[in-house]
Amino acid sequence: MFPELGNLGKNDWWRYLLGIFIVFISYLLGQIMTYGIVILNSDSYNEGINALRTFEESMDFGVLGMPKNLVFILLISWFAFAIGGLYFVVKTLHAKDFIKMITPKSKVDYSKIIFGFLLWLMISLFLEAVNYNSDPENYTFRWDLSTFLPLVVISLIFLPIQTSFEELFSEGIYSREFTGFQKTNGCPY
Repeated sequence: MFPELGNLGKNDWWRYLLGIFIVFISYLLGQIMTYGIVILNSDSYNEGINALRTFEESMDFGVLGMPKNLVFILLISWFAFAIGGLYFVVKTLHAKDFIKMITPKSKVDYSKIIFGFLLWLMISLFLEAVNYNSDPENYTFRWDLSTFLPLVVISLIFLPIQTSFEELFSEGIYSREFTGFQKTNGCPY
Protein backbone atom coordinates (compact mmCIF):
# COMPACT_ATOMS: atom_id res chain seq x y z
CA MET A 1 0.00 0.00 0.00
CA PHE A 2 1.06 3.58 -0.68
CA PRO A 3 1.02 4.78 2.99
CA GLU A 4 3.35 1.95 4.00
CA LEU A 5 6.03 3.45 1.76
CA GLY A 6 6.54 5.89 4.62
CA ASN A 7 8.30 3.09 6.50
CA LEU A 8 11.08 2.86 3.91
CA GLY A 9 14.37 4.69 4.35
CA LYS A 10 15.57 6.45 7.49
CA ASN A 11 12.71 7.58 9.72
CA ASP A 12 14.25 8.81 12.97
CA TRP A 13 12.23 11.60 14.60
CA TRP A 14 15.14 14.04 14.49
CA ARG A 15 15.35 13.64 10.71
CA TYR A 16 11.83 15.04 10.41
CA LEU A 17 12.63 18.03 12.59
CA LEU A 18 15.87 18.71 10.73
CA GLY A 19 14.04 18.22 7.42
CA ILE A 20 11.43 20.82 8.32
CA PHE A 21 14.22 23.22 9.26
CA ILE A 22 16.11 22.61 5.98
CA VAL A 23 12.96 23.12 3.90
CA PHE A 24 12.18 26.29 5.85
CA ILE A 25 15.70 27.62 5.21
CA SER A 26 15.35 26.78 1.50
CA TYR A 27 12.08 28.69 1.35
CA LEU A 28 13.71 31.58 3.19
CA LEU A 29 16.54 31.64 0.63
CA GLY A 30 13.92 32.11 -2.08
CA GLN A 31 12.47 35.05 -0.16
CA ILE A 32 15.91 36.59 0.33
CA MET A 33 16.59 36.30 -3.40
CA THR A 34 13.29 38.01 -4.22
CA TYR A 35 13.84 40.78 -1.67
CA GLY A 36 17.38 41.28 -2.97
CA ILE A 37 16.17 41.66 -6.56
CA VAL A 38 13.53 44.17 -5.50
CA ILE A 39 16.08 46.19 -3.48
CA LEU A 40 18.62 46.10 -6.34
CA ASN A 41 15.90 47.25 -8.74
CA SER A 42 15.13 50.26 -6.51
CA ASP A 43 16.97 53.58 -6.55
CA SER A 44 18.18 53.09 -2.99
CA TYR A 45 18.20 50.48 -0.25
CA ASN A 46 15.67 52.42 1.85
CA GLU A 47 13.35 52.87 -1.14
CA GLY A 48 13.46 49.11 -1.77
CA ILE A 49 12.71 48.32 1.87
CA ASN A 50 9.81 50.78 1.87
CA ALA A 51 8.45 49.26 -1.35
CA LEU A 52 8.62 45.79 0.22
CA ARG A 53 6.81 46.99 3.37
CA THR A 54 4.10 48.61 1.28
CA PHE A 55 3.77 45.45 -0.83
CA GLU A 56 3.46 43.25 2.27
CA GLU A 57 0.59 45.41 3.51
CA SER A 58 -1.25 45.99 0.24
CA MET A 59 -0.22 43.00 -1.92
CA ASP A 60 -0.12 45.47 -4.84
CA PHE A 61 2.52 44.29 -7.32
CA GLY A 62 2.75 47.78 -8.79
CA VAL A 63 4.45 49.29 -5.71
CA LEU A 64 7.57 47.24 -6.41
CA GLY A 65 8.26 49.11 -9.64
CA MET A 66 8.66 45.89 -11.63
CA PRO A 67 6.46 44.16 -14.23
CA LYS A 68 3.65 42.27 -12.49
CA ASN A 69 4.47 38.99 -14.24
CA LEU A 70 8.09 39.21 -13.06
CA VAL A 71 6.95 39.83 -9.48
CA PHE A 72 4.64 36.82 -9.77
CA ILE A 73 7.55 34.65 -10.96
CA LEU A 74 9.72 35.90 -8.09
CA LEU A 75 7.03 35.07 -5.53
CA ILE A 76 6.48 31.57 -6.93
CA SER A 77 10.24 31.00 -7.08
CA TRP A 78 10.22 30.72 -3.28
CA PHE A 79 8.55 27.35 -3.79
CA ALA A 80 11.18 26.28 -6.32
CA PHE A 81 13.78 26.79 -3.59
CA ALA A 82 11.58 24.96 -1.10
CA ILE A 83 11.01 21.98 -3.40
CA GLY A 84 14.77 21.85 -3.97
CA GLY A 85 15.25 21.70 -0.20
CA LEU A 86 12.58 19.02 0.06
CA TYR A 87 14.30 16.98 -2.64
CA PHE A 88 17.59 17.26 -0.72
CA VAL A 89 15.90 16.19 2.53
CA VAL A 90 14.18 13.18 0.98
CA LYS A 91 17.23 11.95 -0.95
CA THR A 92 19.99 12.56 1.59
CA LEU A 93 18.44 12.85 5.03
CA HIS A 94 15.72 10.19 4.66
CA ALA A 95 17.49 8.08 1.98
CA LYS A 96 14.26 7.66 0.01
CA ASP A 97 13.42 7.67 -3.65
CA PHE A 98 11.79 11.04 -4.43
CA ILE A 99 9.43 9.55 -7.02
CA LYS A 100 7.89 7.36 -4.31
CA MET A 101 6.48 10.51 -2.73
CA ILE A 102 4.39 10.99 -5.86
CA THR A 103 3.52 7.43 -6.85
CA PRO A 104 4.27 3.89 -5.68
CA LYS A 105 5.01 3.00 -9.31
CA SER A 106 8.39 3.41 -10.99
CA LYS A 107 7.11 6.17 -13.30
CA VAL A 108 4.62 9.02 -12.97
CA ASP A 109 1.34 8.40 -14.81
CA TYR A 110 0.91 11.75 -16.56
CA SER A 111 -2.50 10.78 -17.93
CA LYS A 112 -3.84 10.86 -14.35
CA ILE A 113 -2.29 14.29 -13.79
CA ILE A 114 -3.85 15.62 -17.00
CA PHE A 115 -7.20 14.09 -16.09
CA GLY A 116 -7.07 15.70 -12.62
CA PHE A 117 -6.07 19.05 -14.12
CA LEU A 118 -8.92 18.97 -16.64
CA LEU A 119 -11.44 17.83 -14.02
CA TRP A 120 -10.54 20.67 -11.65
CA LEU A 121 -10.46 23.12 -14.56
CA MET A 122 -14.04 22.16 -15.46
CA ILE A 123 -15.20 22.37 -11.83
CA SER A 124 -13.51 25.77 -11.41
CA LEU A 125 -14.98 27.14 -14.63
CA PHE A 126 -18.45 25.92 -13.66
CA LEU A 127 -18.25 27.45 -10.17
CA GLU A 128 -16.85 30.70 -11.59
CA ALA A 129 -19.75 30.86 -14.07
CA VAL A 130 -22.23 30.30 -11.23
CA ASN A 131 -20.53 33.02 -9.19
CA TYR A 132 -20.52 35.41 -12.14
CA ASN A 133 -24.21 34.82 -12.82
CA SER A 134 -25.12 35.37 -9.18
CA ASP A 135 -22.96 38.48 -8.67
CA PRO A 136 -21.79 40.02 -12.00
CA GLU A 137 -20.99 43.46 -10.54
CA ASN A 138 -17.97 41.95 -8.74
CA TYR A 139 -16.30 41.22 -12.09
CA THR A 140 -14.32 43.62 -14.25
CA PHE A 141 -13.16 42.47 -17.66
CA ARG A 142 -9.86 43.85 -18.91
CA TRP A 143 -8.71 41.99 -21.98
CA ASP A 144 -5.12 42.63 -22.99
CA LEU A 145 -3.66 39.71 -24.89
CA SER A 146 -0.10 40.99 -24.46
CA THR A 147 -0.30 40.55 -20.67
CA PHE A 148 -2.74 37.64 -20.57
CA LEU A 149 -0.74 35.15 -22.65
CA PRO A 150 2.49 35.55 -20.67
CA LEU A 151 0.48 35.14 -17.46
CA VAL A 152 -1.05 31.90 -18.76
CA VAL A 153 2.38 30.53 -19.67
CA ILE A 154 3.83 31.58 -16.30
CA SER A 155 0.88 30.03 -14.48
CA LEU A 156 1.15 26.74 -16.34
CA ILE A 157 4.88 26.50 -15.61
CA PHE A 158 5.27 27.97 -12.12
CA LEU A 159 2.00 27.27 -10.26
CA PRO A 160 2.51 23.48 -10.49
CA ILE A 161 5.80 24.03 -8.63
CA GLN A 162 3.92 25.70 -5.78
CA THR A 163 1.11 23.17 -5.60
CA SER A 164 3.50 20.24 -5.95
CA PHE A 165 5.63 21.51 -3.08
CA GLU A 166 2.62 22.00 -0.83
CA GLU A 167 1.27 18.52 -1.55
CA LEU A 168 4.61 16.76 -1.39
CA PHE A 169 5.56 18.46 1.86
CA SER A 170 2.27 18.03 3.69
CA GLU A 171 0.85 14.82 2.23
CA GLY A 172 3.80 13.21 0.52
CA ILE A 173 6.24 13.23 3.37
CA TYR A 174 5.08 14.41 6.75
CA SER A 175 1.53 13.03 6.87
CA ARG A 176 2.41 9.71 5.29
CA GLU A 177 5.73 9.43 7.06
CA PHE A 178 4.11 9.73 10.46
CA THR A 179 2.49 6.34 9.84
CA GLY A 180 5.79 4.91 11.04
CA PHE A 181 5.30 6.59 14.41
CA GLN A 182 1.81 5.30 15.09
CA LYS A 183 1.24 1.93 16.68
CA THR A 184 -2.43 1.44 15.72
CA ASN A 185 -4.44 1.75 12.53
CA GLY A 186 -6.94 4.16 14.13
CA CYS A 187 -5.20 7.23 12.71
CA PRO A 188 -6.22 8.17 9.14
CA TYR A 189 -2.57 8.79 8.17
